Amino acid sequence: DEKIFVVPVVLNYHFVMEANKLITEHLKAEGKENYLSEDEFKNSFKTTKFLYKFFTATPKIIISFGKPMDVLGNEVDFDGNSFNKIGQKVNIEDFFTTEDQLTENKQRNRVYTARLAEKITQAFKENNIVFTSHLVAFVAFEIIKKRHQQLSIYEILRLPKEELTIDYNSFEKGVQKMKDLLLELKAKKALKLSEEIYKDTRFIINNGIKFLGTYHPKPVLKKSKQKTILISDMKLLYFYRNRSLGYDIENKLS
Repeated sequence: DEKIFVVPVVLNYHFVMEANKLITEHLKAEGKENYLSEDEFKNSFKTTKFLYKFFTATPKIIISFGKPMDVLGNEVDFDGNSFNKIGQKVNIEDFFTTEDQLTENKQRNRVYTARLAEKITQAFKENNIVFTSHLVAFVAFEIIKKRHQQLSIYEILRLPKEELTIDYNSFEKGVQKMKDLLLELKAKKALKLSEEIYKDTRFIINNGIKFLGTYHPKPVLKKSKQKTILISDMKLLYFYRNRSLGYDIENKLS
C-alpha cells in the first residue's frame, strides 16, 4: 500500500579506487583479444605507496541529489503526487491494473523498467558534477586520440611513451575550450560543475593534474620542466576521460 519513490543520487569525486579494475574489465569485455592487460598492484611497494597516498590526501566528495520520481519516471511533488510530462496529475496504480485489478504482466513491466531507466540515466547526466581532474583527463585523451585518428582505442592505449607528450600551450587552449563548453552545458542545466571549474585555466590544469595523481601508483598526468604534459598511464586517463562522456563534447573540442 506504500508508494515507492526513486531518488537519483550521484557521487562525484576526483578519485575512483577501483578505476584500474573497472576499466580493465570493460576493455576485456569489449576488446577481447584486442586488449592486453597488466595488474596495477603487482607488487607490495605499489600497494604500500597507494595506501599512504589514500590516507594522507583529502580530496572532496560531493553528493548530488536529483529530482524524486515515481517508479514510472514521473516527477512527484512534495506530497508525493505524480505528474506526467505535460503536468497532469496521474495515479500510477492505474498503470498496473486491468479491469480494476492489479495484474502481473512481464512485458508491460519491461516497458516500464526501460522507461524508468531512461529517466535515471538522464538524471545522472544532469546531476553529474565535472571536476578539474575529469576536465584535464578529457582534454589530454582527446588530443592524443585526434593525433592518431587511424588507430583503434586498443592501439591508442598501447602507444609508446614518446607518443604520450602534449605541448603545454595546446593543452591549455584545449582546457579553456572545454571549460567554455562546460559553462554552456551548465547554463542549459545539462550537468553541474565543481566550484574550481570557474577559476582560471592554469589553476584548473594544476588542480586537475594534482588529483589525477593523488592515489594511483604513478600519476596519470604530469607537467614536465620542458613545458609539456606527460601521460604516464593511458588506460587510467581513458577511464577518467569517460566520466565526461555523453554530452557530445568530443565533437566540439578542437
